[in-house]
Amino acid sequence: NNNNNNNTNDGEDSWADSARLRLELNDWSCGLAAGTGFGGMHAFLLFGTLLASESGNYGTLFQESCPGIPSLLLSALNAFFFSILDIAWMLFTFFGMRRRAQEEDEAQISHGFGAMLGSTRRSGTSALFLCFGSHLAASFATTLSMMKNGCVISLPVLGVIAIGTVYAFVGGVSAVYLPLNQRRRLAGDEHTE
Repeated sequence: NNNNNNNTNDGEDSWADSARLRLELNDWSCGLAAGTGFGGMHAFLLFGTLLASESGNYGTLFQESCPGIPSLLLSALNAFFFSILDIAWMLFTFFGMRRRAQEEDEAQISHGFGAMLGSTRRSGTSALFLCFGSHLAASFATTLSMMKNGCVISLPVLGVIAIGTVYAFVGGVSAVYLPLNQRRRLAGDEHTE
């Protein structure tokens, strides 16, 4: 009977350890959660306010700057692109700030796709500058909508910036995104207390 209790406790401890690892807050989960939160609020502010203001009106609202696309569709596309960008920016920011705070550079895992920026303090600074630059470019892209038919230019430019930013993240840091101690813990090499 005592032997059965030990086996049960070992099973519960094993389960608790694996559950702790699955529910661990690491840079991936925190970055995705923060990016989704910022993206959701951004979408609500960009799209929700227009949707609420037009809910009682009949017909389709068009803007002078974009007579070919209904305002709700234009606002929804802007909200979509900025939601994707918010997630990428937050992931870049978590990576950049973590690398800037590290005492010494990690050994390079690889220099191929997914690790083009590397895992050094300098790569953290590069990631933050990339985040700042793409944010500035996306902001300026939306100002093109102030011209007549400007949305014909601004929406594709915003889409290219979103795709480019996501590509820069996947190609630049996705393979070395987690710090070495978090990679070890997820691989099971290091036991958490």
